[in-house]
Parts: sequence; C-alpha cells; structure tokens
Amino acid sequence: MTNSKNILEFEFSKKFDNFSLNCKGKFDTGITAIFGPSGSGKSTLLNCIMGFTNPDTGYLSLNGIELYNSETKLNQKLENRNMGYVFQDLMLFPNMNVEKNINYGQKFSNNPSRIPTENIIQTLKISPLMKRDIRNLSGGEMQRVALARALKTSPRILLLDEPLSALDANLRTTLITYLKSVNKYLSIPIVCISHSLSDVISFSDSIYVLREGQNIGHINTIQTQTYPQLFSSNDFEGFENILTGNIISQNSDSSVIIESNNKQFVAVGSEFKEDQKVTLVINASDILIATENQINISARNSIESKIVKIQETHSNVLVYCQLDKNNSENYLAVQITFDALKKLNLLEGQKIYLIIKASSILVNK
Repeated sequence: MTNSKNILEFEFSKKFDNFSLNCKGKFDTGITAIFGPSGSGKSTLLNCIMGFTNPDTGYLSLNGIELYNSETKLNQKLENRNMGYVFQDLMLFPNMNVEKNINYGQKFSNNPSRIPTENIIQTLKISPLMKRDIRNLSGGEMQRVALARALKTSPRILLLDEPLSALDANLRTTLITYLKSVNKYLSIPIVCISHSLSDVISFSDSIYVLREGQNIGHINTIQTQTYPQLFSSNDFEGFENILTGNIISQNSDSSVIIESNNKQFVAVGSEFKEDQKVTLVINASDILIATENQINISARNSIESKIVKIQETHSNVLVYCQLDKNNSENYLAVQITFDALKKLNLLEGQKIYLIIKASSILVNK
C-alpha cells in the first residue's frame, strides 16, 4: 500500500444464506481497485461502503468522520455520506439530454458544492455533448456523462462498479485516462471494482484483493509481480499490457513509431501527430521471446529487455520483462508455455528480446 493519507476506513461483517463477507481495510487518496472473481464479494463491499447494504456488524469512516457503527447504531443515510456512485449499467435517463442528466444528481445530494461545473466538463471533455440526447451517445461518452453526474454532487470519494467491463480496448484506455484525470486534477479519491487484472494494473494505484468474501491482500499495483500468490491463473487469461508513450513519427506506410519507457515501438496507425501522447495495448500472448536479437523477420519490433520475474500459473507461464533499465516499475508481461520456458532455459536477470508484430499493438489517442 501507499503511504498517502487514509481517506476511507472500514470493517464489515455481512452474512447471507450462502455467502459471508468479512473484511476490513484502509483506502487512501489515489485510485484503489477492489479485485476478485465473480462472487468474491466486490459489489457487496462497495454497497456496504455506499450504504445500499447494511452490514451485520462493523464500522465505516470517511475523512475521519464516522458514517456507520454497529455498536452505537450509527448509520448515515446515503445522501449524507458525501460519496459519488456510478452504477455498472450507468442509470442515465433517456428522456433527458446530457446536461439535464448531469444536473439531476445534485437534487438529491446534501453535499456542499465544491467542484465548479466547468472543471468537471473540462476534465471529462464533454462540452460538445451537453445538448445531446443520451440515446445518441457512444458507450464511452455515456460513461463520461455518468461520471460527470456523480462528480456534480461534489463527493469526497467516488465509487465505481465495473466501469470498464462493457467497453472495448479502445474505449477502455480512453476512460482510464479520464479516471486518472479526475483523481489528479479534481482531487477525488476513487474506489473501483473490477475482475480484469490488466484493467486494474492500468488504472489503479493499489489493489485490494477479495476471495470468497475475505481480503487476502492489499498491495501497491507495482507489486503485482511480487505477490503472485494473491492471484489465480484465471486472472491472467487475456492479460493486456497497457503502456503510455509519445508519437515519434507517422510513416507513409500507415505505421507509426512510438517511444515508451525509453524504447521505440513500431505499430499500425494513421492520423497521428509528432509528440502526440498515446496509449499502447499489447496482449501478453501476442509477444514472443527470443534469446538473441532477430533481424531477418517480418515482425517490426525486436526490443531488448531483461527478465525480472518468472511466474508459473496452473496453465502457463508469465514472464515479466523490464523495458527501461532505470525504471523497474514498468514492465511487459509475456505469456508463454511451460515447454517454451524449458526449451529456452529462461532465467530471472537474463537479457532477452521481445518480438512483437506491428499489427499486435493497439494504439489509442
């Protein structure tokens, strides 16, 4: 965990007919991801924090102000908890335009207004959408409108229920950028639940891991590779690496050169500008490992790297590869077979080359 100020503190116990939630934690000013498989208790925990579900026992405080305490019978109403909530299905009103949807949430909030509306609109870049009909918005646009409506209530913390689950890779990386902007420029702590480890790693500062209603670990996101015991092999299925970079050049053959982590990547793309900031998405299974530099191959990327960790799961092997020798926190995860690990005789600390086709790198503006 980070050393920032604890914003949210809780301990909950809640029993259902065939499930029990028993956990406690402290969340700070950054972006915290509640991670776990379906049925692990993520939504139940978020609902206990928001006040949709009443725990059997426990306590909850926000910024040092107690909101729930089973011993003293304290249970603040939803509208008095100073929290913003974005539902998984967004709950936008189709009979209202964007502006009216955003303003609607303020009617039911007792929070003092402290975030100027123009700051919300600017941060989420929704000024062109304000008079649009909700039914004419894309999935990513609707997510931003739902975020704006929650922010309009001037919450002290923002709770998000699977905000990326219904979006494709392009829209996911775009929304991640907005979530980070909300946290950084509007100073709003965010708690977000997800069952996708690659999404969690791309947007969160810390990960609170749930299994069968129990918290089994709370770590900094950069420590994911250090604590493999917190994650199952299923968590890494379809794992995507997400990097940030800058466009170096746009080539005439519809390829682009991107610099990220002091490495240059060649990807397929057009209509980019020099120095433009972009996000790269690379599936862990689309990367090959070579022990020597490959020159006469069709793949456009042969990138020198170093193995920092080898993690064996039940079904495959994840090899974490350091890109920038001066920054051990940024890496690419590569998924290979047990047979490949044995034949290549890969070892931690070994110099290798990552072979990636240009078409396997998705570039998002």
